[in-house]
Amino acid sequence: MEQVLPLHHTDWLLWLSLGVFSLLLAARLYNPIRFKAFCILPFHANRSELEGSFRPVVGRGLFDVSLGLSSFAILGLAVFLILHPYHHELPVLGEWRMYLRLIMILLLFFVFKNFMGLLVGWVFNKTDFIASAQNVSFAYRAWLGVVLFPVCIAMVYGGEAYQVLYYLLLIVLCGGYYFSVQFFTIRIWRIDAFLYYKIFYLCALEITPLIFLVSWLQSLYR
Repeated sequence: MEQVLPLHHTDWLLWLSLGVFSLLLAARLYNPIRFKAFCILPFHANRSELEGSFRPVVGRGLFDVSLGLSSFAILGLAVFLILHPYHHELPVLGEWRMYLRLIMILLLFFVFKNFMGLLVGWVFNKTDFIASAQNVSFAYRAWLGVVLFPVCIAMVYGGEAYQVLYYLLLIVLCGGYYFSVQFFTIRIWRIDAFLYYKIFYLCALEITPLIFLVSWLQSLYR
C-alpha cells in the first residue's frame, strides 16, 4: 500500500529546504573559518569586525552573497510558519503562493527602510556612517537565518513537535531581531549628531516600520 505523507509535508518546502541548505553549504565550504565565526556572531570576540565586513552584494564573494540570499528565504519561511499556529492539529503548509508574497513583502520592507536610511544620511552628510550601521543589520539578518534554519526544518518535518517548536521559533526570531537593533543602535549612537536626531532616526526608520510590518501581516493573514 502506498504511504501517504502528512499534509504538512509538501514538495515546495522540500525544494526550498534543499536550496537553502545548498546556499549555507556553499558559504561553509567557501570560508569555513568565517562561517563558524558567523554562527556565534553576537558573542564573538571580533564581532565588530565581522559586522562591518559583511556586505551581501554581487562582487563581495560567494560567502556574503550565499548568506544574504539564504537569510531572506529563511526569514520568509519563519514568518510563514509563525502565521500557521498549531490548533489541535498540524497546520497545512501548502500555500507556496503565500510564501512568495511574504518574500516580496519582506524584500520591499528592507529595501524601503535601507533606502530611506541612506537618504537621511545623504541629507545630513552621514551616508558612510548610515551604510556602516546598515551592514550590521545585514550581518545579523544573515546570522539569524543560520540559527533559524534548523528550527524551521524541525517544525516542517518534526510532526507533533510543531507546537513546542513554534514558540521556540518566536523566541529565536525576536531575540535575533533584538540583537540586530541593539548593535545597529550602537553604531548609530557613534554618529556625530544631536541626540534627538538619533532618537528620531531610530523611531522613524527602525521601530515604526517594524510595527507597521507586523500589523500589516496580521491584517493580511488573520
